[in-house]
Amino acid sequence: MRYELDRHNDVVVLYCGPNSEYVLTIGRENLANLIALGAEAIRELSAT
Repeated sequence: MRYELDRHNDVVVLYCGPNSEYVLTIGRENLANLIALGAEAIRELSAT
């Protein structure tokens, strides 16, 4: 996984998957929400 910052548009471009085939362009607020959601999913997985 990797990311690039697009400061001009105030977004982050996230690349993941084999050969960076999945690309997500996301703004600051939605990125924070995605991270919070991912952290919640990790906690739930750890609880089982």
